[in-house]
Amino acid sequence: MQAHMPLFISLLAVTVFLFVATLAMMAFSYHARMKKNFDFLTEFPFEGFGIRSANGRHAIMLLILYVIALGLCYSFPLFVKDSIQLVQGRDIVIGIAGGISALLTAILAILGFTNMRRHLLVFIGYTIVYLLTGVVIGFAFYDLRDYYGGVALAFAIASFAIAAMSALVILNPKLSSWGQLKKVGDGESAIYVRPRPFLLPFSEWLLILFGLVQAVTMMVGMFVIGNLG
Repeated sequence: MQAHMPLFISLLAVTVFLFVATLAMMAFSYHARMKKNFDFLTEFPFEGFGIRSANGRHAIMLLILYVIALGLCYSFPLFVKDSIQLVQGRDIVIGIAGGISALLTAILAILGFTNMRRHLLVFIGYTIVYLLTGVVIGFAFYDLRDYYGGVALAFAIASFAIAAMSALVILNPKLSSWGQLKKVGDGESAIYVRPRPFLLPFSEWLLILFGLVQAVTMMVGMFVIGNLG
């Protein structure tokens, strides 16, 4: 696995950097155009990435690069298959499912509400694919427990836990009434504003974050286990 260390370090560093840079550029573009800070608790990803400006285009470019890097992270088991022997086909399933979830991350981030049903379908599809990816990763580590003992089991539990958090997000019963606004004031002066957190956009940001955390956990686990062999 030592031969794969440059790939591990560079891919992990680039992916995390692109994630941070993408959000920073998106928030900067939003602030420059809207004259207020972007609120990750109440605003949808597409409301940030939909800003039409030079910096907004830069944010989209960074998002695309991040999605590519994230997809490569999920392909890491394929890159190190000479060091870690997973159950046949698991590395391919992880690569394909992870690649699809990475692609859906970009679609979810830029798809607006001109068609609410389509946006909700993408959100549900992204959650399901991401959940399945996490489960497959968990079983990939679990299958290695006889050879690597508690280390493999620990990463299996971590992967299952991260996947379970995504399930809890979409199974939240309050999500069905996500569009309910909060009333501020009384009488004719009353206004309706988004509550904090506004459940659907907040859930989307959580899932986008979980996608990165799952990929990082998988890569670290594969690298650690590969060095135990």
